[in-house]
Amino acid sequence: MLEQGKLVSPSASKTMRKIFESPEIPHDHIKFVKGLAGRDVQIIRKWGSWEDWFHDATVVTGGGRHYILVALTKHPKGDEYLVQLATRWMI
Repeated sequence: MLEQGKLVSPSASKTMRKIFESPEIPHDHIKFVKGLAGRDVQIIRKWGSWEDWFHDATVVTGGGRHYILVALTKHPKGDEYLVQLATRWMI
């Protein structure tokens, strides 16, 4: 909904995107960010974990393309799985 400008309202979507893009809020170097390291891409993301559930949701822009990469896993090594998924992601 954020990508479509429909997160509550177009104005709220624009504000949230601005917050997610802020260089003052650095990305944690885990999950998809770690897997996408070294690529010429811009990302905005929301990640989290609870017990042995791990998730990451990332908007990836670069190489003339625009993707939404989302994953949820329930496994003690879930963070590692998300890194591997993003590492294999081709842009």
